[in-house]
Amino acid sequence: MLFRSESTRQKAIERRRNLCKRIAELAHEGMGTHPAFALLRAAVPADASFITRTHLLDENTCKELDRLVMRAAELLTGVEEWSPIKKAWAALPVSAGGLGINSMEIVAPCAYVAAWRQGIACITNQTGVLNLPELLLTSHVLEQPMTQAIERGRRMGIEMRANAGGAEDRTAKESQGQWTSAANWLRREQVLEQLGPEESAILRGAGGKGAGAWLEAHDGGDVERMWLTDAEFSAAMAIRMGLTMKVEAGCLHKTAAGMRCNQNLAQGNRWHPLLCTHGPGHNARHTNVAKALAKCIQKEMETAVQLEQAVPGWDRQGLDGQLERARLDIVTHGWDGRTRYIDRSEEHTSVLQSQFRISYAVFCLK
Repeated sequence: MLFRSESTRQKAIERRRNLCKRIAELAHEGMGTHPAFALLRAAVPADASFITRTHLLDENTCKELDRLVMRAAELLTGVEEWSPIKKAWAALPVSAGGLGINSMEIVAPCAYVAAWRQGIACITNQTGVLNLPELLLTSHVLEQPMTQAIERGRRMGIEMRANAGGAEDRTAKESQGQWTSAANWLRREQVLEQLGPEESAILRGAGGKGAGAWLEAHDGGDVERMWLTDAEFSAAMAIRMGLTMKVEAGCLHKTAAGMRCNQNLAQGNRWHPLLCTHGPGHNARHTNVAKALAKCIQKEMETAVQLEQAVPGWDRQGLDGQLERARLDIVTHGWDGRTRYIDRSEEHTSVLQSQFRISYAVFCLK
């Protein structure tokens, strides 16, 4: 039958949409992206298995079903949005360097012809009517959809035959597997033609026996120890398909209380982490510069030097009414009997090509 029923078409699309949504929820609830992706690969062929064998899915329906599963895979991967060529790459078998996400554009016509091929052979054997295949294939029920399916196969570069022609013992699964494999390897050559030298090398290197064994891992037993963490899985997928991983756009420095800075590092703020006041780096940097300055003063002026000294005369009252104690970085006691207080600060300036300007305020108290 030709798959024309709009209600049945919508049901097939809605079934896949719900499947992808549920797997995304499981990953979010703690299942992990790696097991969720393995579940997606295993569940997707099953959700349309019966329909693909009994009805010829039209090309628009196949494209929508592929779009849904590719979007789900993108979200689980957690890297850049895939381009059309990367989606074609992902649809390749694992042994061919892809992710093993079967494309319905390839599977649908192959499954339909293979199912009817086996069915016609079985009916012919049971009835003994030798010209039954010809009668069925020219009937108004099968002629049009079968012709369309075979033509779609030719556009993919494969030749499918609905009449078993002496191969009655071949099952629908075997016929479908042979045709889809041939179509996928031809698709791989088309993908390689559109990739640059570096990405072509990545795709060729990702194929072969056992190259994608970590993608084939399934739940149960010792295999559970093979699951990658979400971060590891994202990195592995990016490496396998030459994808660009997302980069944190906010400052990761944290205070002792665990508060994260999150300052946006885009738009010229890339130097912010060097001056960020969150975390121990700010104080450590300040202290190290003060110690270096004190060492120079002590050596050159041959005078006693103290660090981080309280100066009660400069205490002040804060906005909250509390007394703020004044502490200056360096205190020197000169040979002339005078005490000098030195405080230093550092700040970023775009005027000096993102160098640091260090200002020293020297206060002499009598």
